[in-house]
Amino acid sequence: MAFMDKDFLLDSHLAVKLYHEVVENLPIIDYHCHLNAKDIYENKPFKSITDVWLNGDHYKWRFLRSFGVEESLVSFGEDEYSRFLAYAKHMPYAIGNPLYHWTHLELKRFFKTDLLLNEKNAKSIYEITNQKITQTRPSDILKHFNVSVIGTTDDPVDDLKYHTLLKNSQLDYKVIPTFRPDKALHIELPSFNPWIKQLEEVTQIKITDISSLEDALLNRMIFFNDNGCKSSDHSFNHIMFVKTTKEEVNYILIKALQDDHITELELKKYKGYMLTYLGRCYKKLNWVQQYHIGALRNVNELIYHRYGADYGYDSMNDQGFIEQLSQLLNEQEKTNELPKTILYTLNPAFNEAIVSLSGSFHETGIRQKVQFGSGWWFNDQLDGMNRQLEAYSQMSFLTNFVGMTTDSRSFLSYVRHEYFRRLVTNKLAKLVESGQYPDDFDTLSEIAKGICYKNAVSYFDI
Repeated sequence: MAFMDKDFLLDSHLAVKLYHEVVENLPIIDYHCHLNAKDIYENKPFKSITDVWLNGDHYKWRFLRSFGVEESLVSFGEDEYSRFLAYAKHMPYAIGNPLYHWTHLELKRFFKTDLLLNEKNAKSIYEITNQKITQTRPSDILKHFNVSVIGTTDDPVDDLKYHTLLKNSQLDYKVIPTFRPDKALHIELPSFNPWIKQLEEVTQIKITDISSLEDALLNRMIFFNDNGCKSSDHSFNHIMFVKTTKEEVNYILIKALQDDHITELELKKYKGYMLTYLGRCYKKLNWVQQYHIGALRNVNELIYHRYGADYGYDSMNDQGFIEQLSQLLNEQEKTNELPKTILYTLNPAFNEAIVSLSGSFHETGIRQKVQFGSGWWFNDQLDGMNRQLEAYSQMSFLTNFVGMTTDSRSFLSYVRHEYFRRLVTNKLAKLVESGQYPDDFDTLSEIAKGICYKNAVSYFDI
């Protein structure tokens, strides 16, 4: 087969037809990402292809480091062409890695070039891409990829200034905030009390006990809701839950506010209680709660102390969490206050456990209330996505899946939706080709449209 032609990853005539005729041009609902609302609003042209590709992208940083490239050419150097050249020079050796596909999809789809990225073509590609990207604004990219909704990731103390400005602008797409209260849960970290001071300032609520903390968080949830928020997001190394009482948690919080030592058991009680409280609030607001589970962060302590977090030194965690997760969901469900929930696992060893757990919670009128989230981070690649789709279809009902989200900081990453849509349509076609499903194009089209677009619109009430 030709390299990455128009039928890339499509193995049959039916797959080709489903992709090109049904899902290729559907709008994109990117319900969870890390794009910056300020960047979207200010809409400034990009500086260079190096700025777009290498600044802030830990996937590419890990790639270059794996070949021993010096850090000044990886994450922070000022010589933009030298950094680009290092990336181009090593790209041919990314065989089998999603970076090779993503990079060339971006070159093909946005920059309209079929040149392969390598040392020989580096100068030509640098000139071609820079000529366009320096005249390109974020809005141009969003329009090009037919992006309809962007769900950013925002701290509860954020003033959402740029979301407000965007909401009042005449745009072809929506930019909606997502409530990310991780800092309210990390009472074991030195950053907790400084963050509490910020929360007090924006809410004008003095936080002295658990009731006042709940009031302050609810204050911000209402503010986010008034600004179009549709979901929350939580990131966990692992789930912590031990059943407790409000009185116990009040004592634990007061200890934390006084910078006293918090035990492991106290931490589990506090986090389990707060997640239950937050989930009940989300239910009242008709939000979706998203749980990203299983990252083992900052494993290289030397680099963490040198550069800080989110620098490309994280890993999958293999710590079990299913029992505590089930208890947490059940605690919310017991009072009919479990919101719509998406569960992502960074470790694919837990795929089947997650999807089997999701089938234990339902609500009349909601299709697949608890969802098994798309392949995330290290699983955001061909095999990872296929494994997720297979587990979903075998142990639940793929027809109800809300589909792909980029979870990305890059405006050009929307080619990953194309990648996902090709895999979805190819999977559906394989079931027909192998005699496991009838050749019913109308129903297959309905299923494909749902997974790639319509289910997310309904689930997030967009």
